[in-house]
Amino acid sequence: MERYGAPNIHESLLSKGFSLSLKRVQRLMSKARIRSITKKKYHPYPSKEKVIQLDNLLKHYV
Repeated sequence: MERYGAPNIHESLLSKGFSLSLKRVQRLMSKARIRSITKKKYHPYPSKEKVIQLDNLLKHYV
């Protein structure tokens, strides 16, 4: 299944012989409440726990 946003739908309508602007396609899509499926971007969030500083265990053996 492919994702179709307003630019892709506009391009396919132009190739089929329809003459309309991208903004018209966007307006008609919003009027019909048609939205493309968007993939959410990954945002790494820092952990809320404090980092505990541990002693260097190797310095005891060297």
